Amino acid sequence: KPTCVVPYGVDRRRFPPRKHAPVPGGPLRVVWVGQICQRKGLSYLLDAARKVSSPHLQIVMRGWHADWNLLACYRDVAVDVQLGLPHERLLQDLYNSDVFALPSLVEGFGQSILEAMSSGLPVITTANTCGADIVDSGVEGFLVPIRDSEAIANILDWALSNRPQLVEMGRAAARRAAFYSWSAFRTRIEHAYISFVGGQQ
Repeated sequence: KPTCVVPYGVDRRRFPPRKHAPVPGGPLRVVWVGQICQRKGLSYLLDAARKVSSPHLQIVMRGWHADWNLLACYRDVAVDVQLGLPHERLLQDLYNSDVFALPSLVEGFGQSILEAMSSGLPVITTANTCGADIVDSGVEGFLVPIRDSEAIANILDWALSNRPQLVEMGRAAARRAAFYSWSAFRTRIEHAYISFVGGQQ
């Protein structure tokens, strides 16, 4: 049977592209938004940060639930965890970060990935999310294999020395996200339905 993949949309009014990149000279801020748990690839990102072992790297985690037992195994990694932030604070954390990471093992979609792109951030994610449908690896971000901390570490290492390129990738991500509005989602669903039933537009 025919299959049609229609990615979800993003509300650009709630996640508008940032106007300015983070101030140069600060730590490389890697932001995560979502449940802070192993299904999202938590240990693989933290293992990667441990491998890089740079004082100029900071992991910023924002969500609504955290696996504190797993986080306790990474006390040597610079991790800033805050839960339940209001939207305005969350948006500022996105704007003040350099790259978004969510190396999930499995997702229905991964809405926060598209929201981060809309905000102007390049993303690090896996093909087991929406990443395979909306990210051209090396352009708007990076696709890595699941459970591959080495691949993530290599990207973080590169990012530490290539901050201007990250900014350009973030701009490309925002442009790409503009194609995934909720109105575009509804139109694509309608076109897919028409194509399946053989009707006329």
